[in-house]
Amino acid sequence: MCFLKSILLILFLTSGHLQAQVLEGIGTKWNDEYTEWEMFSEEDGVIGEVRMKWLSQLNWTEWDYTIGEEHRGTIKRPWKDDKSQWEVRSFGEIITCRTAWQNDLTEWKITDNNITLHLRTRFKNNYNEWELRNDNHGFFAIYTTWENDAREWTIIDELDADVSNSMKMALIFMAVYHSLPLD
Repeated sequence: MCFLKSILLILFLTSGHLQAQVLEGIGTKWNDEYTEWEMFSEEDGVIGEVRMKWLSQLNWTEWDYTIGEEHRGTIKRPWKDDKSQWEVRSFGEIITCRTAWQNDLTEWKITDNNITLHLRTRFKNNYNEWELRNDNHGFFAIYTTWENDAREWTIIDELDADVSNSMKMALIFMAVYHSLPLD
């Protein structure tokens, strides 16, 4: 009986490991535009994407994303003229992203009403590096692979298992989007 339990435990642990995809980066799909992005891991290659929803209108306020085969969602501003708030929605889960300080896009409060994370630029005047302000749920950082080139990002995701893919997508999107040279 003990042998059977050991075999089942090994199968359970390895099956979870095989299904888990580690997100290690995000980069533009096309070299000269910021409307489509691919998320990737070194082991699996491209494992997801982020795309502007209304590409023909160049509407920067609504996006769709996928991670793997099963996780899909949307990212949008609830009010088109308000840059200080975004929502990430996926399968009934709503992640709210708000600036921590008025008119300051360098620090964001990201919450699902159970977990709250504070994402900020490492240095106030440099949008190349972002990190969590507190590490109550693990470590997370995202930075441009090449300094001052917002087309490709490296992600270090050591967050706890209770942090959802939707919340991770919110962290990634807030950092990347607010670092783009759009203005």
